[in-house]
Amino acid sequence: MVYDNYKNFLSILFFLFFSTANVQMSVQATTILIDPGHGGDDLGAVSSFMEREKDTQKDNQNSKKLGRVYYIEKELALEFAKKIYKELEKKYSVYMTRSFDNTISLDERAQMAEKVKADLFLSIHMNSSAKSSSQGFEIYYLDNHNDVAVRKVENVENRRISGSGSGGDIVNDSAFTDPIVHKILIDLIVERTVISSRKLAFEIHDELKSKISYKYNFKDRKVLAGVFYVLALSKCPAVLLEVGFISNHNEAMKLKGENFQKEYAKAVASAIDRYLKIADSGKLGFVSNQ
Repeated sequence: MVYDNYKNFLSILFFLFFSTANVQMSVQATTILIDPGHGGDDLGAVSSFMEREKDTQKDNQNSKKLGRVYYIEKELALEFAKKIYKELEKKYSVYMTRSFDNTISLDERAQMAEKVKADLFLSIHMNSSAKSSSQGFEIYYLDNHNDVAVRKVENVENRRISGSGSGGDIVNDSAFTDPIVHKILIDLIVERTVISSRKLAFEIHDELKSKISYKYNFKDRKVLAGVFYVLALSKCPAVLLEVGFISNHNEAMKLKGENFQKEYAKAVASAIDRYLKIADSGKLGFVSNQ
């Protein structure tokens, strides 16, 4: 058993090294994989609020109650992913890990990234907090860190890494659940992708800050480094987008808005265009510590 695990580890290590060795050498990414977080049995974060029609029809201040309205992460993530897909498909070859409400594991998401030979990977999520006042957008890229606050977000998104529970973001590969092997593999992938991923994250951040933050009064919660397995398993430049907080009623209603979703998607697509121009110029190796 020990020998078999060791052989599996060496195989994975060999595969990861050679499949990621040229990440920073790629000058033009043409295939993009969009990953709407959660799905099927895995709802992701869920919030509900009592709403009146005036929340959506402000001209009718005496309207009756609509009742309790639910905001479900898996549904919103898919809505945003489809909007982003529509913008990106105009120029690139774009795929989605899921296009409807089905359960898909982390392993399956990773396999799809390998199958389509993804050059970029975008994972779409909604944020949630026990504090209803929490608000704003965040962008994560894969890197090791010592930030306690970020670790809380990691724990939420990676909560099924051990294979407990059903559906959703599960990794069954023992190489990723063994602590020592896991650290070696993560460090290897980080080394190969961190410069490109970090630059992609900042390009998206700057575009969202310019096009979304001020217009929709969205707090800028910055670009952060984190150890997210869905990013690691993609083995290519990748970011995880926490679009906004569905636990904040005002922000949740904005997230449901058609115009907001379209403008968010256009901002992300514009940022990717800019990132690819920088990659094409060969300047990704000169990313400053912004």
